[in-house]
Amino acid sequence: MTSDLIRKVLLVYKWNLGECSRLDALATLRPFTINGVLRELSENIFELEGEIDLKTLREYAYRSVTLSSIVAVRYETDITDCLSNQGLKRRQRRVSFDFVFIGRGTNKDLVLECVLEKFIQQGVFSQEKIYPRRKTEFFLLVDASRGKAYWGEYLHRIRRDRFTYRSPEKRPYTQFSALSPRVAIFLVNLSTLTVEAGGRQRRFLDPFCGSGSTLIEAALLGYYAIGVEVHYKPIRGARRNAIFYNLYENIDLILSDATWLPLRGGSIDAVAFDPPYGRLAPTKGRDPGEILRSALNGIREVVRQGGSYVFLYPGKTIDDELRSSGYVEMCRIFEHSSLTRSVWCFHNDNKDNVLGCK
Repeated sequence: MTSDLIRKVLLVYKWNLGECSRLDALATLRPFTINGVLRELSENIFELEGEIDLKTLREYAYRSVTLSSIVAVRYETDITDCLSNQGLKRRQRRVSFDFVFIGRGTNKDLVLECVLEKFIQQGVFSQEKIYPRRKTEFFLLVDASRGKAYWGEYLHRIRRDRFTYRSPEKRPYTQFSALSPRVAIFLVNLSTLTVEAGGRQRRFLDPFCGSGSTLIEAALLGYYAIGVEVHYKPIRGARRNAIFYNLYENIDLILSDATWLPLRGGSIDAVAFDPPYGRLAPTKGRDPGEILRSALNGIREVVRQGGSYVFLYPGKTIDDELRSSGYVEMCRIFEHSSLTRSVWCFHNDNKDNVLGCK
């Protein structure tokens, strides 16, 4: 690539967050919808069209949990005639590039032969380029539902092991209830990518920070992260973790009750947290639902206008109460047979935002 700008890309994501996977991809790509157009081609492929800066796109893709590949669209063509032509002969040849077919009721092999012949006739590539001796970095998408075919080149493949070194078991201090880096960065993305900071460093809050999973992810993304925790041992452990990742200058830890936040009103841009519940995160005899209610009342006071907050909560005990208060259940994350956590979101203004938070 000689230029940092490109007109159209395909973005492939994986379903490694269950039903929240699509939401993670949308949250990551949201900034590009301001000057571009985002289309959903299939259950795991988005098309982004506009003046796209590749460096910025790579940075945002790297912070996503689910995005796996960025494909630059080099050529596209109409394939309506290929879908209607039944006289094509099938050639028994194996292609050496990644091929994705969207649509039903057509013969994939016949359509593929027709599309390749069409690209050859247009001078897009030669026969040798289609059938090389070894694996290449090319990508063909045939969208039968829209009558289009895209020939692209992989620009970037995101490493799947990039979260491994931040796993809870690799930290100096951990808890059994600590969030995995994947879930933590998903919550941070969902809360921070819906607000604008006006050029200043944004302030992120976790009122139940525990060992600091969300604080680490927020600080790595350049936010000033504030963690509140009522117990002394986790606060000391979160401090050790912050020092271990060389993030202590961007993390502020406060020993306090989350229901009485020692923060100024409107001083926080985004909030993400996982409140205590269950046997791995005991509440010392206090009702988990009441703790959440009190914490949400305090959070609403400290989050500025236009800010967002996202949190996890299992079960259905207070679902109706949360919905009546304006909170939106975005998706659910399955952990194991006895625990499925809902992702709840609230946007602190009077209108819907791009992700559906109220």
